[in-house]
Amino acid sequence: MAVSSRKKYHHGNLKDKLVDASAEAIAASGIESLSLRKVADDAGVSHNAPYMHFKDKESLLAAVAETGFLKLTKALTRVVSDNRQLEWRARFHSGCFCYVQFALANKGYIYAMFRRYDPDRFPELLETSIASIQSLVNVLQEGQQNGHVKRGDVQPMVGATWTLLHGLSMLLVNGEDIPSVLGHTEVEPLVESLLEQLLSGLE
Repeated sequence: MAVSSRKKYHHGNLKDKLVDASAEAIAASGIESLSLRKVADDAGVSHNAPYMHFKDKESLLAAVAETGFLKLTKALTRVVSDNRQLEWRARFHSGCFCYVQFALANKGYIYAMFRRYDPDRFPELLETSIASIQSLVNVLQEGQQNGHVKRGDVQPMVGATWTLLHGLSMLLVNGEDIPSVLGHTEVEPLVESLLEQLLSGLE
């Protein structure tokens, strides 16, 4: 006898399935319209199934955010590692562009990742978010050691870099035609141009 699709995910990867379905729903309709009932429908499971893993909508969103940060961590780590043979500036650019690419490819995750959560309910989320850009922090620290950027406290440099990347990413995710406004036809050369302006102040 065939197994109903609504029972297919009750065991095993149900939590991951619900998180993925939530990210897709957020990308399509926004956070406000998300509900556990809708996510259950989208995932093809019973309406009670999400409550096996999530107490409420906020805990579901926090799980989406955590997954997003872990995905970002993996993407940045891979790019920085794969481009280790490049000279420092190109490696820094590749890592930064990866951040923007991730945001554009993961709109639902990004919206869940960058909203306020109660730190008492989700204390690990802040730590996970900070860890997600550690690869870029490492590259900046290497730049300091090799004389590519100025010495001193790296945190303000990290803050400036993240602010630039995240601000641009959110404008692009929200559909703003920023490249043409700033004289570019594509996103990558725009990112490179902005980073060069940033680096000129860090040298």
